[in-house]
Amino acid sequence: MASVDGAIAYFATGEQVEAVLGILLKELNAAHICHYQLIASLRQQPDGTLLSRRQALDDLYQAMIQLIMRCVVLLFMEARQLVPIAHQDYQHDSLAALYERLHSPPQSHQSSAWPCLCKLFTLLYRKSMGDMPDFSTGGMLFHAGDQASSDGVLRALALFEDQGVVRISDERVLRLLTVLTYVHCQPVDFAVLHVEAIGQIYQRMLDFRLYLDDQGEPTFYLARRGGRRKGSGTFYTQSQLTRLIAQRTLEPLVYTTDSAGQRIPRPPQAILALKICDPACGTGSFLSSALDYLATALQQAYRYYDEQFAGSETYLRRQIAAHCLYGVDLCPFTVELARISLWLEVADRRMALTCVDGHIKTGNALIGAWEQTTVEDSVYQTTVEDSVYNERKQFHDRWCARWFWPSESMRSQENPMADNLVAQLVAEHRFFHWQLEFPEIFQTASWGFDACLANPPWEALKPGSREFFSEYDPGYLAYDKQEALSAQQDLFQVDQEIETAWLARQAYYKNISNWIKHASTASDKLSLAQAAATPPFRYQGSGDFNTYKLFLELAHYLLKPQGYLGMLVPAGIYSDQGTAALRRLFLDHCTWRLLISFVNRRHIFPIHSSFKFAFVLIQKGGTSRHISALFNQEQLAALECPEQDMLQLSRQQIATLSPGSLVILEVQKSQDSAILEKLYAHAVLLGEQLEGTWRIRYAREFDMTSDSMLFSSRHQWEQQGYRSDHSSCWHDPQQRRALPLYEGRMIGAFDPSEKGWISGRGRRAVWQDIPFTHKRIQPQYLMALATYQASGKALSGNKIGFMDICSASNTRSMYASMLHGFPCGNVIPVLQPANTDIASVAALAANLNSFVYDYALRCRLSGLHLNYFIIAETPLLPPSLLCQSKCVQWAAQLNLIMPCYAPQWLELRLLYPELGRQHWRQLWALTVHERLRLRCMLDALIADLYGLDYHELAWILRPDPQQLKGFWRVDKEKPYALRHTALTLAAFAHLRHVGRDTFEVGEWQFPIDIATQLGPRLTPWQMQGNVAESWSECEQLAENMYEE
Repeated sequence: MASVDGAIAYFATGEQVEAVLGILLKELNAAHICHYQLIASLRQQPDGTLLSRRQALDDLYQAMIQLIMRCVVLLFMEARQLVPIAHQDYQHDSLAALYERLHSPPQSHQSSAWPCLCKLFTLLYRKSMGDMPDFSTGGMLFHAGDQASSDGVLRALALFEDQGVVRISDERVLRLLTVLTYVHCQPVDFAVLHVEAIGQIYQRMLDFRLYLDDQGEPTFYLARRGGRRKGSGTFYTQSQLTRLIAQRTLEPLVYTTDSAGQRIPRPPQAILALKICDPACGTGSFLSSALDYLATALQQAYRYYDEQFAGSETYLRRQIAAHCLYGVDLCPFTVELARISLWLEVADRRMALTCVDGHIKTGNALIGAWEQTTVEDSVYQTTVEDSVYNERKQFHDRWCARWFWPSESMRSQENPMADNLVAQLVAEHRFFHWQLEFPEIFQTASWGFDACLANPPWEALKPGSREFFSEYDPGYLAYDKQEALSAQQDLFQVDQEIETAWLARQAYYKNISNWIKHASTASDKLSLAQAAATPPFRYQGSGDFNTYKLFLELAHYLLKPQGYLGMLVPAGIYSDQGTAALRRLFLDHCTWRLLISFVNRRHIFPIHSSFKFAFVLIQKGGTSRHISALFNQEQLAALECPEQDMLQLSRQQIATLSPGSLVILEVQKSQDSAILEKLYAHAVLLGEQLEGTWRIRYAREFDMTSDSMLFSSRHQWEQQGYRSDHSSCWHDPQQRRALPLYEGRMIGAFDPSEKGWISGRGRRAVWQDIPFTHKRIQPQYLMALATYQASGKALSGNKIGFMDICSASNTRSMYASMLHGFPCGNVIPVLQPANTDIASVAALAANLNSFVYDYALRCRLSGLHLNYFIIAETPLLPPSLLCQSKCVQWAAQLNLIMPCYAPQWLELRLLYPELGRQHWRQLWALTVHERLRLRCMLDALIADLYGLDYHELAWILRPDPQQLKGFWRVDKEKPYALRHTALTLAAFAHLRHVGRDTFEVGEWQFPIDIATQLGPRLTPWQMQGNVAESWSECEQLAENMYEE
């Protein structure tokens, strides 16, 4: 037998799913009718209307999924004897018997097995013999196909069940069952296999979408959705993760601790009274884990309080499933699988399959109406057939439908046709009214659940043109804006249904946005307001709406006082500006107990390895004095870490380090906490606008998409006769000027021209490194000088551009360079202090590019973009301190290394006359030796100005590869003695030995053995000419630039 873990791991790879789908796909492509006729039959509705081709293909694929899931569920049922396996008729028709018969040498031309399998499906749906579970009450899994149905999936199922259309040979059936029941040549024991396999197989199939290739011979084929689930950010949760989250969330509800620190189970009746909900339950993985955990705790409780209890484990599991577990999901078929999974997990034939139907329901958990005032409990106790219930549901549905009313039907809200439209909107959006659906939970006396646990969808609620159109055009993701718009129009011309679907998608997201913004404050009798609770969706904050934020707030709302919320969500919950309102809710009106963040390096989810997510455990009510936290974990075992072994972050510390947005910094150790507090004590915040601060202006000058009409490719300008000059501008024979447009790849730290464009566009663009000895600006795009000057977005004069795209686990996170007079694209945001003289700008650049600042920044950075809200609360040295230091001159030497900076050098010479006694070109730091020397001196001086001691700086720069955000990657290919980090510590040790004043006026040099390996400080051409000649050249260049 294959091991349980081995089988689960195999199912998780998706190999099995691809193989099974491939079997059905081959038979589908060999259908007895042509592909176009097949699709046409699915598009034709009984009422004469037509489905879109896309919908017909999706229905056909869903039918394939259901056929496979029938076999999977049957394998579990037969292995656990949940069907009358001993019944003579069933024995003959069972899956096991069929599989045994097929082992007689099957013939590819024989096809008797598939009708037998379909007969077995029918037996189950019609409950054709005693002791058979009842699948006929509203479920779709074993529902027979129906060519006359209005349901496209049932019409598609009929095609597979009709041997005259899709004929599946015995050989294929045998292959299908073998793939499902064997892992690496070892049989799978479905009697002990965890039911999570059902969810894994199902979710893996949702990785694909069915297409019809029109080129040449028509062929059905499957293509991956690019890691997306159901077109959203929904991903299947690993069983280890669900079990540990269920344990951490439910433990305080089922156990107490005695004076000796020993866990004691709560009384059995207290455990059985618990109400646990997953508001985005999917196929029920969290509910199954909660069932396991609660059943074990209940068994311990009975033993602890009543040693004579003789109930079986199955009985306890049935009690938990029937009384404690609730779930909601948008997809009806997913809900059916969740119910079946829970029933299989109980594995009790005495438990009706419908036992959990009233607790696990289909609906959109986020969209529904709430009663503002208390309603008599008797209203809620009515059954679904009760006229009072139906009346109230219709009233709720109609109110919700108003928010999604089509604009073309606005005048029909009160006419008889409106009822049909309401029914259509209810079917489309599946409004879910929690009070009506779960009346026993939302009575006045005991309002709410004891716990909500989930891994909700992580989906931004916006149309997403890239995701939508890439389904129709595989090359869409590589287009720039103009190409993308042109591709959209081409698709609309080819198929008007695509345009209709796109407009409907835009309308939906506009409506859902209005719902979130305004439904909770509607003045109607019905709203999202409950008498004794704060309505949900008032804490969604700024930025795009995201489903995980909505589910977090919804779950908080659904909880009773002192209830627990345990969810797995993106790391943005503790680091994004858009979640600041939720953080304030959880910190000030709840007890935030745990925050454990993970980085996806071990591919826990099928997304990028740098993506971060977090488990949060929050208790409703009270206030948070401190949070037990772990950051950047890779192993799921971190969820088992005792709280006393975690970092303790106080509420006061969170406010000190992020007073405006309450971002929770990713602090690894207690040493980091102490260092950060020292940095902030010596600093001003980058975003502060008070006297004595930098009073920085921030700008995103030109959007590379929406402003694309303002600039053109360099090749286009050069075809018009434009050429580059010494000032790094372009001009034509008539002296009309164009400026280079900076893009993200063009700059580095103290480097105004790190890379130059060669060819290509977008992701296909080719760039080359530009050596320091031959610096020039080599852009992809140019912008007319007049356009730049007329823009109200650009910041003129001295400024700093920095790379927006970054990561805290890259070599460095902040790459900033002084720029002057050139436009910047949106991926190079711009900073400009209130005092725009070159000394202030150079001092700011020195601070931004320092190790110490980067360290503080990386503690805040959890995503891939340096948004303003992230840097706004980072600690900068006060300008009065920094601008008086040697940092200004050293930063200038590192950054102003091109002829176009001649005016800035003349400005510096006025401020620092001693510069005039040095060779102008020799001030430029161009060699590896000189650039490293100056950067080490800068880093050492800035660390000293921040008040750090040697041990604190050594901690920041420690060469520990286990530190996700550490600087050990800097020069890691070099011997340690030659690394920037090691030499910075050497410079800092020298500074502390001689004192800051002596260090600034002295010329700290590398030890001889290091200097020898690094080569000369100057290039040969920097040695040419004398001091006077060099400054004369600078003055002439500046004069020419002023004249132009």
